[in-house]
Amino acid sequence: MLLSWSMSAEEITGGTVDGADKVTAEKEAAKLTWFTNLEKAKEAAGKRKVGIMVYFSGTDWCPACKIFDKYVLSSPDFINYAKDNLVLLNIDFPRDSSKVSQATKEYNTKLGKTFGVVAFPSIFLLKSNGESATAEIGYRGESGARYVAKIKAILAKAEQSVKSEEIK
Repeated sequence: MLLSWSMSAEEITGGTVDGADKVTAEKEAAKLTWFTNLEKAKEAAGKRKVGIMVYFSGTDWCPACKIFDKYVLSSPDFINYAKDNLVLLNIDFPRDSSKVSQATKEYNTKLGKTFGVVAFPSIFLLKSNGESATAEIGYRGESGARYVAKIKAILAKAEQSVKSEEIK
């Protein structure tokens, strides 16, 4: 089930939304590095030994993507976690074709097919070695803190399997 449009910001975030907190979170979110190339993201993740969050979005038209951006990706909990623990990759499919080059459109379309994207947002978590850990279609209304907890649990379990394979 996707996010219900009747949910308030307070219900989504689990608390109040203060104007100053929102501005601070937006400034911090702007500091996050988002890759647009999977190969470069994999290289960075391998060097840093962290997972990759691949975010397929329609930033200028997808209502669920906009809400996910606002309540998860711009949340202090996500920002603080992502800075040190994730390589972020955004594969965007804007309706405004002037926002991306033809080469980027073709690259994004190819990646979308490779990952089997059928709806937006689609989020894939990859292990530090680039292998898939999990996939999620849509946004279910979690707060930033709940989303981070989910990512931590998924990647911890996935990285255990990577370490087990390295020992063999």
